[in-house]
This record gives sequence, C-alpha cells and structure tokens, in this order.
Amino acid sequence: YVTPEFLVLGSTRSLLTKLAQDGALAMVAFDECHCIVEWGNTFRSAYLEMGYLTDLPRVRVIALTASATKPQLQEILKVLHMERAVAFRPPFN
Repeated sequence: YVTPEFLVLGSTRSLLTKLAQDGALAMVAFDECHCIVEWGNTFRSAYLEMGYLTDLPRVRVIALTASATKPQLQEILKVLHMERAVAFRPPFN
C-alpha cells in the first residue's frame, strides 16, 4: 500500500518501470478508485497522474470501488488509461 503522492515520484516511477520490465511486478490494484475523481480534481492532484501504471509492460491492473457512479467510472477509466477495460458494477446491497 502506498500513497498516490509516492507513486508519482520520479524515483518510484523508475523503480516500478524497472520491476515491470524485469517481470518482477505482475499486478497493480487501485482500491477505492472513486477517490481518483473525488479528490484528484481538488486537493490531491497526484491521483490524476497514476495512469502511467497501466502503461507498464506485462502488468495487469484492477481498479476497485463500491461507490462510483457511471460517470465517475468513465472518468476513472480515462484517468487510468483504461478506456478499453471491462467495467463491471454489480448491484450493491
């Protein structure tokens, strides 16, 4: 678990890129990804810079949320460079 601010540091980007190229990074999970659009546009702009993670070679990505609306899901997919991803939103009970 790391903060968005840590993920967008140049040194972190370099490390994760190297790990991905070496096959040592298999998956990235964004939990509570609705925060990307709820906070990224206001006081935590680092959320909007995390899309580079989905561009890493051979790395699978999953973004999870239980509360994003359909418009928010579309924006999340855009910010994370996941426009071609499958968005699955089961009924919440």
